[in-house]
Amino acid sequence: MLVVSSLNTTLGSTSTVIIPNPSSVIIGNSINFTASVSFQDFGLGAGPGGGAAIPTGVVTFSDGEAGGTFTNLGSCTLSSSGSCTVTYTPSSIPRNVTITGSYLGDTIYRPSSGNSILTVLTPTQAMQNLINTVNNMNLKNAETNSLNFKIQAAITSLNSGNPTATKNHINAFINEVNAQTQKNITTSQSATLVQAAQNILNSIT
Repeated sequence: MLVVSSLNTTLGSTSTVIIPNPSSVIIGNSINFTASVSFQDFGLGAGPGGGAAIPTGVVTFSDGEAGGTFTNLGSCTLSSSGSCTVTYTPSSIPRNVTITGSYLGDTIYRPSSGNSILTVLTPTQAMQNLINTVNNMNLKNAETNSLNFKIQAAITSLNSGNPTATKNHINAFINEVNAQTQKNITTSQSATLVQAAQNILNSIT
């Protein structure tokens, strides 16, 4: 979501965009959010008074009291490109969280803010999403069934309170994906599946 600051005859108007948006993260993992702040020149091509059209200053992040934590207390300083990044770790409650980045303005530019919607998932939800991803890749039926069997076995093990077996099933999934890359699975599909599986592994303790 993009929020543009109101116009002012003295200060330049800005917009703040938060990426990624939308996004998701598994409980136990972290995610980076980047704020990009730009001057709304409305066709003028330069900043106020003909100056540089790149805002400077600080962006503060919040999660609407959802209980997560940000690096550097949720504050970052804009680089020369007008962007900065923080890392967010959600609480252990699965839900949708609105991440807000607020640019505080400087002596030339007005404040503005932007939002990103983050879906916080349990490992089980993430594994079900992984099954859906496999199903949507139009792989051969045998490959789809084999991969899904491993993830379903991981779900069963996790629900039974056996994290070691869960990890073993997910690693077996990763090994099969790697073995089938450039055979029955494209390189792009492989990267998507392995990254999703690795994120799940990282969330299981």
